[in-house]
Amino acid sequence: MKAGSEPEIAMPYNVGYEVDVENQQVSYYYRDDAAFVDGTLKDMKVSVDVNGTEYPTTYNDTTKRFEYVKSGLSDGKTHYRYKANGTYVVDAFNSNSEKYKEADYSYFEYYKLNATVTAAVMNKSFNYNENDVVKFKVEQDGSDTKKAAPKSGDDNEAATYICILGLAMVAITAATYRNKRACN
Repeated sequence: MKAGSEPEIAMPYNVGYEVDVENQQVSYYYRDDAAFVDGTLKDMKVSVDVNGTEYPTTYNDTTKRFEYVKSGLSDGKTHYRYKANGTYVVDAFNSNSEKYKEADYSYFEYYKLNATVTAAVMNKSFNYNENDVVKFKVEQDGSDTKKAAPKSGDDNEAATYICILGLAMVAITAATYRNKRACN
């Protein structure tokens, strides 16, 4: 620290929620930065209200935040807010908020993608020293309830679709590589 400068306080990483698709659960996190700085954070009483039902949170001394893990993901919007020392607050890290049951709530949307991904290579054969073009086709299942493509500017939805396509690309590339090795 330089003489005449204020000390810097480094806070551990924080986010309001994280969706774990693999385990079908959502983790909710809350930290009051002012309470963290003045040392009263762990003395707070915090709960999370998910779709109108309150759940108690647990203080994690390692991450310096309150946490709650809720099992079960369902398609559509999930509304949530935090109750900190008796006062309701929306998620400071989530710009999506709206009135729900006549109160302010943050929300996120989750939709399971029901689709078939197929790939085709342009050339019938090629070797390790050549390049080829792989065309991907994603067909959304007719029974899928989420029909619309991501809206312009909706980064979370766009990132989800890009991630799914990226995973499909990796799987197809690995399968193609295995098939090429088996043929040699």
